[in-house]
Amino acid sequence: MIQIKNNLWIKHNSEELDIDNLINCFSKAKEFFEIDYPNVRILLLNDKNDLSFFMNKQKEEMDDWMLGRCFPEIKMIVAYSPEGIEKNTNRQKFTFRGMLTHELCHILYHEKKYNKNLHLLNEGIASYVQNILVNKMDLSGKKDIDIENSDDVDILQNFNKEIYRRGIFLVKRIIDNLGKEVLINFLERIKNIDNDKEISELFDNSILMKLRGGKTNEFDKDIG
Repeated sequence: MIQIKNNLWIKHNSEELDIDNLINCFSKAKEFFEIDYPNVRILLLNDKNDLSFFMNKQKEEMDDWMLGRCFPEIKMIVAYSPEGIEKNTNRQKFTFRGMLTHELCHILYHEKKYNKNLHLLNEGIASYVQNILVNKMDLSGKKDIDIENSDDVDILQNFNKEIYRRGIFLVKRIIDNLGKEVLINFLERIKNIDNDKEISELFDNSILMKLRGGKTNEFDKDIG
């Protein structure tokens, strides 16, 4: 069936989809980015073979954390249904709403025209909204980042198994200590800078230096 509500077009065969609950979760992403989400198409699947096609993986290559994928350019999310999560992974059904909100964040990040190469911040923001704002996760006892370790705070790092953990802790540190507006202002200010190395250096010499307790440069006066 196809359900349409609040800019969401959802094609699914799920008996457990609560679209109103999903819209409530999506509101957290809207509030974070301060933007209404555009018309988003969501395809929910029950079978691992079907999802693996969209993940560009063989069925045997599908790990438990691979629950869905977004295509920001066409504003589309393909993911497991609640039943699909339970059937094909060791995750619980309630992770469905947070996972879809995570993917929506990537679409909104794209809509805001933020730098697509800042993988750590992109994944960190999506993970923050998913786990802190939607799932109300307590990060106490989980492995934090080392703010002095360049591997943990390299905003240009490629995708790796640590990027979600590093990203959520870095974004949480920024928001808790400096405020969300500092992070958003930074992303807005660098939109017209084409040199990723320059962007990374600006981050290190402004936000990161603040987190480390040092003095910042002139650029920081405009973002925080």
